[in-house]
Amino acid sequence: AKLAAVLGSLCAGGFGAQAVSADNSALEEVIVTAGKRGEQNLQDVAISMSVLGGDSLDASSLTGVVEALSGVAGLNLYEEQLGGGFKPSMRGVTAGGSLFGGSNTVGYYIDDAPWGFVKSSIVPDANPYDLERVEVLRGPQGTLYGASALNGVIRVLTKDANLDEFDLKARVSMSSTSGADNGHRADMAINMPIIDGKLAARLVFGRNDESGWIDKPDGDGENANHSDSTNWRLKIGAQPTEKMRIDFTASHSRSDYGAPSVAYDDGTSTAVFDEPLSVDYDLYGLVINYEFETFNLRSSTTSIDYFSDGAVDYATLAPLDSAFDTQVFSQELNATSTLDGPWQWTAGLFYRDAEDDLAQEIAAFDIAEGTLSTSKSFAVFGEISRRLMDDQMELTAGLRYFEDEVGETYMPGTEGSTTDVVTYTNVSPRLVLSWFPKDELTVYGSISEGFRSGQNASVLVLAEDPDFPSANEDTLLSYEVGAKGTMLNGRLAFDTAIYYMDWEDVQQSLNVEVMPDLYAPTVINGDSASGVGIDLDLTLAVTDRLQLGFDASWNDLTSDADVKTDGFVLIPQGERLGDSPETTLGLSFDYYLNLGSSNLEGHLSGSVNYHSELVSRSVNASGITEWAGDDMLITRLSFAVKSDNLTSTIFIDNAGDEDGATAVFPEDPLLSSRIRPRTVGVQFQYQY
Repeated sequence: AKLAAVLGSLCAGGFGAQAVSADNSALEEVIVTAGKRGEQNLQDVAISMSVLGGDSLDASSLTGVVEALSGVAGLNLYEEQLGGGFKPSMRGVTAGGSLFGGSNTVGYYIDDAPWGFVKSSIVPDANPYDLERVEVLRGPQGTLYGASALNGVIRVLTKDANLDEFDLKARVSMSSTSGADNGHRADMAINMPIIDGKLAARLVFGRNDESGWIDKPDGDGENANHSDSTNWRLKIGAQPTEKMRIDFTASHSRSDYGAPSVAYDDGTSTAVFDEPLSVDYDLYGLVINYEFETFNLRSSTTSIDYFSDGAVDYATLAPLDSAFDTQVFSQELNATSTLDGPWQWTAGLFYRDAEDDLAQEIAAFDIAEGTLSTSKSFAVFGEISRRLMDDQMELTAGLRYFEDEVGETYMPGTEGSTTDVVTYTNVSPRLVLSWFPKDELTVYGSISEGFRSGQNASVLVLAEDPDFPSANEDTLLSYEVGAKGTMLNGRLAFDTAIYYMDWEDVQQSLNVEVMPDLYAPTVINGDSASGVGIDLDLTLAVTDRLQLGFDASWNDLTSDADVKTDGFVLIPQGERLGDSPETTLGLSFDYYLNLGSSNLEGHLSGSVNYHSELVSRSVNASGITEWAGDDMLITRLSFAVKSDNLTSTIFIDNAGDEDGATAVFPEDPLLSSRIRPRTVGVQFQYQY
């Protein structure tokens, strides 16, 4: 049973805006590491990008990184009920289904750890506290980031341990949601040098209790969808020599939900059984950097253990219990040149071993089954760049070879296991020509390809039809022209791109009847989808006290031919794919003011975020059924007062009390995913 939903908590659009410098109204420089060339100015990177600053996230009322990301132009994330994660969509490109519908189309990293399950497109939420920044790369990134980066990458970068300075900060908040109980949250971070300049530790702890607002007739009853989350992160940094840096990370997250955020328009659910869900993961990472004379060598080793255990009401007949256990190990070795001349290069090796273990049970009907999905992949990649015409132009060429062995073992409750294994390979190119006519402007044109590994057919389907084909890998080729830079003496920053996408062998999720009235999800290839699009991101420092932000993304990605199954047209030619928003828009403002003659400073901020409706489709014996969610408009307001080390904030999230359906629940067109109603709260933040 596959239950898809959409996260509706869209964040304020101004979190990624560049800060205003202290002495004038010019915007400060933003540093990123997305190009795997070390630190670079955002303006010099020939990729359409958005950056969310860690300090702004600390000061916000956001409870998770997913909320922040949902305000980025062209990006949406959708909540999955069973897996406890969120399905990303970039520029309208997303997987055919959250669970069992193919792997991610958007790469997702927490520091160096690449999240990505074998046959499911979900990523975890993360605590937005004490982050360095979040980088969002739009468009295919297959050369540097691999198989999951079909049309974009998200990088959540936490703060490293500071070897030289003691740091202590904390925040607490209390909130009240319309039609719900009260909620509260607390976060703390401490950085402690152990040996000055040589060894330090950084510890972060968070606790978040969110009230529920959806009522059920029985079971959990009133305010059923409450949640409790706890997380901690330890980072140890060491610099044994001037040229070597070692960083170790250990983090843990645990979230418990009383029920999914699915309801009718009046905020009620007809589910009669309890629907609890728990999600927890452990992440370990070891990064070693060494500076040689002409290049830097970086080794990154990561391990992820993700587990979710939950139940959903199966057509009000019985609870369907699902346990999803995933282990992912990865190793990347990356070398980057540090030459002074016109040539620069990056080369690397990558290995990943992933296992997804799914067990499902409907005890009332004596139904139990399990599936083990595996992936062992290897890649070698490189990019080389040459500056031309007195450094006014740069030509970059890149290539990645990828090989993936994907397997699936079906473990029914009453029979022996069945296994199927398929190997996929791909070569992904990238070519970029950048022009730097002046220091404040970068213009680029690029041709880049992203790819996603194929999927072997469900062994349940193969048992009924041994000739059912495996799904091939799909590829997305993007032709893009963009410009980014600053104007008006540095007061206006812009990043804009126009592109054409050609998505071949589109993987789509399909439920195939394997027994009377019993369907198994599997992945098939459609023909192709294509379309043009545009991204625009503007930040304007009107004065040294007033900053405005605007972002927009639009695409017309549609199917190039009818996608058919069993005589039915699953997706008609010229129609959008499932869960693919056409338009996202965001407006934000920040205004700073002095409060009298004291040292108090006020900060008034607000935002409006919009995304167009999402369409979902389901196929069964009677044909195709299509549902559409609502256009969503989310507003936020806050006012903060800062005095020395203390900041006090009043905030209103979802100020317009938007209650539309972000996505429709397939079993009942009236039962839909909902966002949190209007929430009013206060927050106190301390910085040592």
